[in-house]
Amino acid sequence: MKLFAKITAIATALMLAAPAIAQQKPAAPTDGFPIGTKTATKVGQTYVVKKTGDWDVRCVKVKDGPEPCRIYQLLKDKDGNSVAEISFFHLPGGGAAVLGATVVTPLGTMLQNQLVFKVDGSTSRQYPFGWCETGGCIARMGFTGLELEGLRKGKQATIIISSIVEPTKPITLTVSLKGFSDGFSAVLVKP
Repeated sequence: MKLFAKITAIATALMLAAPAIAQQKPAAPTDGFPIGTKTATKVGQTYVVKKTGDWDVRCVKVKDGPEPCRIYQLLKDKDGNSVAEISFFHLPGGGAAVLGATVVTPLGTMLQNQLVFKVDGSTSRQYPFGWCETGGCIARMGFTGLELEGLRKGKQATIIISSIVEPTKPITLTVSLKGFSDGFSAVLVKP
């Protein structure tokens, strides 16, 4: 009974205060939808620097030194469902690969079929999956300088994966290369 009395008292106080509250100036904008305020990016958080074509340039906030950046694209199936994601990043010199990529596919991906990647009419290549975790299954790919040029000049790439639910029906995902060259150039120059 005491709890009910407290709730009634609070409700009564709010009702009595309502006319005074109504007379206050409404917060901008007046349509009832607050704009919100920007929050500071914290160390370890990913943030979008800019969008270029169909790619996001994403960086990770670090305490000191240059921030690692990638270009990112969310991949959807023919019905518009989000299925996978791909990100490309610059690799330091010294190896055959100058460009690295990470693809994250859903749990339930048939790993032994590997990931198939192809740019426009080029020859397709297979890449193994490295591991799966709660966020999905990860395949890492390396690209030579010549393959990087093919991506820069290309129109689209294709990723083919298989599901354990229907292993005989491969899932084909289109990777738009619109804005890839500009995005990758932005990754080379730290923001």
